[in-house]
Amino acid sequence: MNVSQIESSLHVVPLASLERLSLAVNKEMTARHLSKTTTDALISDIATRYGLTSAQLKGDRGPNPISVVRAAAYDLVHRERPHMSLPMIGRAFGGRDHSTILLGIRKHRDRMAWAEILIWLGSDQ
Repeated sequence: MNVSQIESSLHVVPLASLERLSLAVNKEMTARHLSKTTTDALISDIATRYGLTSAQLKGDRGPNPISVVRAAAYDLVHRERPHMSLPMIGRAFGGRDHSTILLGIRKHRDRMAWAEILIWLGSDQ
């Protein structure tokens, strides 16, 4: 079974998309934002980084690529702003419920774990 077969069987975002959401990108962005910017500026920078607008990240719905970036943004804001509760993060993202934020964070972390596995499997070939 090759990587693309694994991806399709898992119904996940393609490996190239997961690599763009790597921890290295999150670390770079975190280093630049260490409590020097507002949460809105952080969300705007994340959106710009992926060719989106803040409105798209804060919007009600969007295609899968937008929701993947949105979940990554939830996780980054959660790690970057530890003083913010999940309801506060939800308000920053257009009034989302705290459970939506928690689910997004969990999904993003699961994707990152799968990305590492897929990258590891791909490196042996």
